[in-house]
Amino acid sequence: FVAAGRLGSAQTSLLAALLAHPEVARRTRIILQHHPIDNPANRMKSLLEGLSDADEELAVLAGKPAVLLHGHWHRRMRRNVKTLQGANLDVIGATSASLLHEDSTKMAGFNLLDFEPSGALNAVSTAHFDPTSKEFTVSPLD
Repeated sequence: FVAAGRLGSAQTSLLAALLAHPEVARRTRIILQHHPIDNPANRMKSLLEGLSDADEELAVLAGKPAVLLHGHWHRRMRRNVKTLQGANLDVIGATSASLLHEDSTKMAGFNLLDFEPSGALNAVSTAHFDPTSKEFTVSPLD
């Protein structure tokens, strides 16, 4: 019953090398991973569901702003996390694309990200399924 994750030193080192590559460094950094980088505040919940080496990943992402997309909690959510050096990390959670759930934050859906020509994240919208109308409703994700 443990759903915690770990990147490990090999993946963290490869991520650092990839992000340092000149072609990657000049672009908007979008990271997609299963676990969110911001662990639950409750220590026990963090041990059971968190990313055990989140601080190491935060150190790798220290340089410039990035967008981190995750699933794991199966909830549509958006948070701003500061890296260890103070850069902004936009952390965006997604639901399952097919889960029918009574909780609207977990209902099937997807997120839509709009970027400026400069590469800056402009807006995030979420589309969630309405089982009554059998259509998707789009709204801002703040």
